[in-house]
Amino acid sequence: MLRDSTAGRRSLDSLAPRNPVVLAVPWGHGMIVNSQALRALQLSDTTPDPLGGWYERLSGTNSLAGPLYEYAQFPFWQVLSTAAPAALRHALQAYAQQELAFGITTVQDMSSLLSVEDARHYIGQAALPVRTRIIAMPSAIDQGRRLQKGALPATVGNPLIYYSGIKYMVDGTSLEQNALRTTPYPGRPGWYGRLNFPPDTLQRLLREALTSDQQLLLHVTGDSATTLVLGMMKGLAPAAVWRRKRVRLEHGTGINATAARDVQKLGIVVVHTPQYGLRSALRSWLALSIPVALGPDGVPNPFRSILLVTTRQANPAENLSREQAVRAYTAGSAYAEFAEKNKGSLQPGKLADLAILSDDLFTVPAAQLLAIHSILTIVDGKIVYEGPATVSKKQR
Repeated sequence: MLRDSTAGRRSLDSLAPRNPVVLAVPWGHGMIVNSQALRALQLSDTTPDPLGGWYERLSGTNSLAGPLYEYAQFPFWQVLSTAAPAALRHALQAYAQQELAFGITTVQDMSSLLSVEDARHYIGQAALPVRTRIIAMPSAIDQGRRLQKGALPATVGNPLIYYSGIKYMVDGTSLEQNALRTTPYPGRPGWYGRLNFPPDTLQRLLREALTSDQQLLLHVTGDSATTLVLGMMKGLAPAAVWRRKRVRLEHGTGINATAARDVQKLGIVVVHTPQYGLRSALRSWLALSIPVALGPDGVPNPFRSILLVTTRQANPAENLSREQAVRAYTAGSAYAEFAEKNKGSLQPGKLADLAILSDDLFTVPAAQLLAIHSILTIVDGKIVYEGPATVSKKQR
């Protein structure tokens, strides 16, 4: 869609000349807008590209063609996130209930563009019954990044909702062909993708991580982008220093065999996205003692993710066992946010966050994984969800 010349700004203008129109790809790395949407976002042909993103322009001109990529989308997301407060609260509450129905007790807002004040107002007042980690993702303008002033607060008024971490998108994805790769994309000779930030800006982000008390999370998907980031990290500090930082690579689809060894040495946590990482060497990563967590990237059903990582890897030898998958989802995810002392396993003294499932996750046939649901979900020692009280015959 993003490279379809019939779906640009002018085409949308002809269909809806009086109303703002935004066509966004479902994976979040590009959108097409019409002229009314550009006006609403206060963007014009003379607006410079923001740091971390770009506006596609008609060949040989400054005229905006309609597609917005990466950080150029942020003005729309920021408007959308606060345009309808009641609808936002309802959506957050509905999502929390959906997660609780699957037995999920912690969620992460991976790309929060809200200011601390807005987060306290919109998310804090939603009274969410699920633990929610808010991860800041600074927006950008042509002069640079817009960073939160002052230290991030521990919570936003609800003890279950807390701030920690800072995220940046280093490149796009292979879906829109903007992940930076070592080989050109099919049908596009000479096009290898691109970085969102200049190399010197990436260096600065990594240097800041060395002195910050906030965990650094990097969306990196291309193998060339991954190699570049790892090389910069090795050049900036010894591996022992980086291991204490637990830098996260979100998705990890660009980790080849050589990069995997550096990932292990640097103590990087790989947060694998099952629906996008069917070619990832999951079992090999675990064999190297690389910390692996599962991050579903918006897919609420954890049992779908477990099905993918245990049965659908392109190389069957890289399929995980059920136990490995569950550990990645629980203990691995807790480790990925420096929370392994408080959650991730059922032990005395840890948080009482747990779920009773409708079937035995470790023995049920793969074809029945998607039917599993929670019959009782507990967060912080309180029952927050009660589902259909039916269990399989095997569990009776």
